[in-house]
Amino acid sequence: MKKVFSLILASLLVAGMAVAASAAYQAEEDLQNISFDIHRINATWTPDGEWSDGEYAEVAHETTWMSAATGDEANLDAAKNLDYKLGMSYDDQYVYGYVQFVDPNGHDNAWDDEPGNMWYSGALQINYSDADEAGDQRLEYGIGLTNNGKKITNTWGDYLGSGFEATDADWYCDVEGDTVTYEFRTPYSAFSDTVKGKEGDKLGFCLVISWGNEQDYIHSQLASGCTGDPGKAADNYAKVTLGDQIVVETAAPETEAEVVDAAAAETTTEAPKTFDAGIIAAVAAIVSAAGYAISKKH
Repeated sequence: MKKVFSLILASLLVAGMAVAASAAYQAEEDLQNISFDIHRINATWTPDGEWSDGEYAEVAHETTWMSAATGDEANLDAAKNLDYKLGMSYDDQYVYGYVQFVDPNGHDNAWDDEPGNMWYSGALQINYSDADEAGDQRLEYGIGLTNNGKKITNTWGDYLGSGFEATDADWYCDVEGDTVTYEFRTPYSAFSDTVKGKEGDKLGFCLVISWGNEQDYIHSQLASGCTGDPGKAADNYAKVTLGDQIVVETAAPETEAEVVDAAAAETTTEAPKTFDAGIIAAVAAIVSAAGYAISKKH
């Protein structure tokens, strides 16, 4: 019996070592040196999968900002170089986000009854903190749309004890073919006592796009401190500064001269055709009279 137990234990240890050996992590080149501005929203935030004018300003992220964690080392390069679009904005209460990407493996989220496990696949892990926090002093929550069309959320870290849980009104996810789109908002009160939505305020931000299949996780991470070897480390988050308002470009109004010219063009009319007919009739009469006189003279 002891021999059998020993064999089972050894098998489990070997299996565990095999899993651990296949997992991989690559840190971002700009570790603890990532910063950018986001801008005040200039529209009504509408979570519908559409990026409306003034709703977000694009964050031009760099490959050197990206870290990657995968269950299989073969996926590490793809995780590090995932092509995605990121937009952000803010107002007095919320910071807003937009993420869109094409899932190379096709969207997969089978965690209907286990939302706490959606970090494996088909989810977004959203992390915020005060800009000067470290370690696990952060808000970490996830949103995901299951294969059955069910919206699921989970909060893994709530260091302020705010009780924050994302509601349906706080986020949206759309899957069209392999294109996945997320929109989400997070209240400052869930992660900070100091950020008040004022220009110049600073906060920490980390984002994980989880696009694996089942438990074969593939994590593309902006900055670090959520997934992978560093563990939970708010000091690795990107430093975000709240900037000025988004500028919405509109068509320039017509000048007064352009309006006058347009009105003049519309009021220009042709000369009356009756005038032309009168001239023709007069000429015809003169010619006729001349012909009569010549005929009489002869």
